Amino acid sequence: MNVKLTPAGGMAGTGFEFKPGQVIKCSDRQGKRLIEHGIGTEAPKDAQVDGELFDKAPEELLPPPKKGKVEKAIKPAAEKPEKDGEPTTCAGSTAKGNRCLRAPVAGKQFCQAHLEE
Repeated sequence: MNVKLTPAGGMAGTGFEFKPGQVIKCSDRQGKRLIEHGIGTEAPKDAQVDGELFDKAPEELLPPPKKGKVEKAIKPAAEKPEKDGEPTTCAGSTAKGNRCLRAPVAGKQFCQAHLEE
């Protein structure tokens, strides 16, 4: 089967590289898969062939997946153990909603900044 690659249908893989618009010769199974995925269209049997695509695994026939935005993992702040029932960090929260990590005033649950609020 001959397949003409669409303008957005360039392909590259291990041992092959085809540019958009080229006509490639491949098996009927591969040709149907390329057409189903919009990578190419069926070309006439008498079209000039630019290259031949040998049998490859199905994942090698598809264009590489687009990379998405990488999300960073949020690490929770390490908790310090309480000493004699006294909290080791302030019970207040920051403007962003995170827990305040300052040391509390002796005998209190809040740091100096949160006591003033």
